[in-house]
Amino acid sequence: MRVAIAILLAALAVGPAVAKPEIKAIQASHGQLGPEREKPEYLLGDEVYVRFVVAGFTTDPDGRLAGELTMSVVDAKNKEILKKDIPIQQVLALGGGTFPGQVSVTIGEEFPVGEYTLRVTITDNLARASDSFERKFTCKAEEFALVSVRFSQDAEGRIPAPVGGVVSQTLFLKARGIGFDRGTGELDVEMTIQVFDLKGNPLMPKPIRKGVHSEDPKFVKAATAINLRGELTLNREGEFVLKVSLTDKVAKKTVTFETPLKVTKP
Repeated sequence: MRVAIAILLAALAVGPAVAKPEIKAIQASHGQLGPEREKPEYLLGDEVYVRFVVAGFTTDPDGRLAGELTMSVVDAKNKEILKKDIPIQQVLALGGGTFPGQVSVTIGEEFPVGEYTLRVTITDNLARASDSFERKFTCKAEEFALVSVRFSQDAEGRIPAPVGGVVSQTLFLKARGIGFDRGTGELDVEMTIQVFDLKGNPLMPKPIRKGVHSEDPKFVKAATAINLRGELTLNREGEFVLKVSLTDKVAKKTVTFETPLKVTKP
């Protein structure tokens, strides 16, 4: 009898496990489904994008979440640059208390060169519990670069896509070119897109080329950034390497964005 009482008291002391949200698989990335970003370094016009997975969330009897995401950015002196509160209210169609999350910050003039910290907190209002994380990033001085490279299933860029897809799909990409030479009054920038096999052999006889050229002084002066777009038809399955290059023909400089590309059967 004493043993049974002791076990009962121990169980009452521990109590049932309380659900608590947990943020996992945190990655800086090139968009929602794009490749992971190698370095937390950003330029004017770029986008800080961090994706993650939230587990252990409570749902109401209708399978709906009731929570909040709070995001803020502070500079090296802990001065708050921005703050956002975003409600979490969707239904988990597959159940499980797990869902993907993401936050993004566009780097504008309010982000001078320096170090910053992104802070994210996820709160489960039903369980009255939360989890959080921080990520540091750097804003660099302007340079010639490709920024905000994003992939999508539609030309408008509204439906995110991984770098690849299924045979017969079209993969769309968009990016911004910045930091090109405008000192001579001429703008001459060209983007090229090429796909390689895993041995480094190019698969298109000629790369896709799209450029912008102007000697109009007003246009050149106003063109601080150029929006770039391209597309690829995924005609066969396999694993490849996609290379997007941007060349400033005036300054004779080239920058490149390279990533694996995978195509599967329907």
